[in-house]
Amino acid sequence: MPLRDEQIDLYSRQIILRELGGIGQGRLLEARCLLRGSGPAFASAATYLAGAGIGRLDLATSTELPPLGFAPLEERNPDCRLAEFEPSTPRDDYDVLIETPGCDATGKFFPDTAGTARCGEIVIEGDSQAIRLHVVPATEGCLDCLMEPPPGSGAGPTTEMAMAGTMAALTALRWLTTKPGTIRAQTQQLDVSGSPPTWMSTSLRRMPVCPRPCRTTVA
Repeated sequence: MPLRDEQIDLYSRQIILRELGGIGQGRLLEARCLLRGSGPAFASAATYLAGAGIGRLDLATSTELPPLGFAPLEERNPDCRLAEFEPSTPRDDYDVLIETPGCDATGKFFPDTAGTARCGEIVIEGDSQAIRLHVVPATEGCLDCLMEPPPGSGAGPTTEMAMAGTMAALTALRWLTTKPGTIRAQTQQLDVSGSPPTWMSTSLRRMPVCPRPCRTTVA
C-alpha cells in the first residue's frame, strides 16, 4: 500500500532499513495480529507491534482492562487499530498469533478451526531455569505438528520475559516483511540460570500426522 507523507515521516527510521523499506512498511500496515496473555511479555510485544505499525492488533488478555485501557498504545501509533479479541473471529483473519504466559489455558482461540487457513504462531513459556520462544511460520505447519504443546502458563523472571516478548514481536515483524522460508520453525531458549543469560536455537521438524484438524491439509 502507498504510504502517506506523514507515515513516511513517522516510520522513517524503519523505512531506511534495507530489509524493510517502504514496501515492507506497507505490509506491516496491512497485517493482522492476535496477541494473547498478560504480564511483561504481553506488554512488551504489544508495545513493539503497535509502535512498528501493525495495522490491526487484537488483544486477548485475562487482565481486566480499565476504560480507555488501550489509550497508551493508541497514542504510540495512530495507524494501529487496537481491539479486544472476539472468539467468533476466524483464524484466517490473522497473519500472526502470539501467545504469552498468563492466558487462560482452558480457553480456545477459535470455536471451529477445521479447514481454516494457517497463520504464523509464536508461543512463549518458561520457568526459573529457562524461557522458551517457540516459532512456527505458517508455511511449516503448526505448533502441534512439531512438538507437544507447551504448558503456556509458566513464567520466568520479569526482565527476561519482557525480553522474550520483544523478540516475539521482532520475529513476527520479520516474517511479515520477508519472503516465506526466511524464518524456520524453531525453539529459541534463553537460559536464565547462568550469568549472563544466553540464547540457543533448536530447529523443529514436523510430525507425519498433525493432531490438529485444521492442519490436515499441510503438505
